[in-house]
Amino acid sequence: MDLNDKSIFTIIGLITIKFSRLESLSLDYISILMNGNPSVENRMILQEFTLDKKIQTLEKLIPLKHNGRFEKIQLDLIRSIKDLKDTRNLFIHGDWNIDNLVDIDNIETISVKQFKYKLEKPKNGVLDKIWKTGDYKHFKKSELIDFYNKIETAIIDLIIIMTENRRILGTPQIQP
Repeated sequence: MDLNDKSIFTIIGLITIKFSRLESLSLDYISILMNGNPSVENRMILQEFTLDKKIQTLEKLIPLKHNGRFEKIQLDLIRSIKDLKDTRNLFIHGDWNIDNLVDIDNIETISVKQFKYKLEKPKNGVLDKIWKTGDYKHFKKSELIDFYNKIETAIIDLIIIMTENRRILGTPQIQP
């Protein structure tokens, strides 16, 4: 898909949809490593996991099932998904600087900053909720397209690895 002719907002929407697919596939990946087969039962149990918990689970399961080069390939992919997650979270939960945009279909750069929630103990000893903000991070359209492509590559790599896991573990292949 050529994203160069799409607006920044369309690209951000596509990033969100693609990352959702990646996260959904991670559930199937955990199921395959657990018992060789994605199942409704596993999805019901795992659907409440945050992406961080899914990543932690995969980091534990992969070494139990594999060793050597194939283990390293899988763990490298999980680390790349972890890196993608941070930017995705910024997109989903960040504060977009769009108030003064005029021609939203033709902008080439957009800015977003992350809010972090922190509990602090003030002088009176009572916990207080404090919102901390960061600086705006600026994204060019080309960077958003690159990020989309990294997610797409991770999806393809994950499907290949899941299929290979099923072959090694003696279960049927995944239909994309």
